[in-house]
Amino acid sequence: MNTINYIVGTMVWCQECKTVVWALDSDYGDLRGIFNMLRLPCRLCGKEGNYNGYNANTTHMEMHDAFDGWSTMKALAEYEEVEWNPSPDNTWRSDEAIREAHDRVMGR
Repeated sequence: MNTINYIVGTMVWCQECKTVVWALDSDYGDLRGIFNMLRLPCRLCGKEGNYNGYNANTTHMEMHDAFDGWSTMKALAEYEEVEWNPSPDNTWRSDEAIREAHDRVMGR
């Protein structure tokens, strides 16, 4: 039987602090590769360019007896033995960090 897999979520974890730092129940492609290329610091521990992750799909959902993208990604995080702590609003930096960066650019 030839089954088509559909992406049900994208998640990225930091290999330094072993924590899922970003997740969304949509197909965003290879974000871990992009995060590594851009050398983004982990929003939790600050390590740069040290990410791994999954594009969770319907096969993962079946394998882990999950029912949607979020439960599939949480099951994959548990399988990979990484903590589940994605950004609650899918931003990368805190409002304070954004203000600080803005103030540096503006010379304040």
